[in-house]
Amino acid sequence: MSSKWLFSASLVIAIGLAGCSGKTQGKHGRNLKRNYEIERKVEQTFGVKLNVPAEIHSSKEGKYFLWLSNNAAEQMKNLVVYEVNYNEGMPLTPERFCYLRDSVMRQHIKGETDVMYMMTVKESVRVEWNQKRNEGMVSGLWAMKGDAMGGPFRAKVIVKPDSMAHRLLIVEGFLYAPAIRNKKNLLNQIENVLSSIKY
Repeated sequence: MSSKWLFSASLVIAIGLAGCSGKTQGKHGRNLKRNYEIERKVEQTFGVKLNVPAEIHSSKEGKYFLWLSNNAAEQMKNLVVYEVNYNEGMPLTPERFCYLRDSVMRQHIKGETDVMYMMTVKESVRVEWNQKRNEGMVSGLWAMKGDAMGGPFRAKVIVKPDSMAHRLLIVEGFLYAPAIRNKKNLLNQIENVLSSIKY
């Protein structure tokens, strides 16, 4: 059994959410169908609003963690929403982001065995931080330790304004589309979702 199969199957057996879908205007004026049921789940769990495409219909939950996916075999689009503790006096460097991300992904996104898990390709990570807004954008690559799976990711990182415990909210989109050489359009779709965040 390959870790690719298990990676997909972990969502197949998770809660399948058909959801109530509607339409909204996309960045380029196109009508985009949305999954309102999953949007409500995100808002209830994390206190933020996020435009979730209707094709995103599967979910897996953990503590302060929500993994959403279209569960497609060839062009798998994934959204992950999670919270982590954060020392506000410590700048969000690429190294710090990798540590925080890997601590979450190793626990929640595994391969065929427990020694296979998602990890961040550290040298690929770029952080752009907006000090005034206390938020930033992160780009990079992910890989599955012990397997050949991998792809690009984009993440929006927000210091939660209502948190006394200095918590970061991270909303991330990652792709698994090995047959698609130019992933620009797929990444644009991920970035459109991230740009819709309201808190």
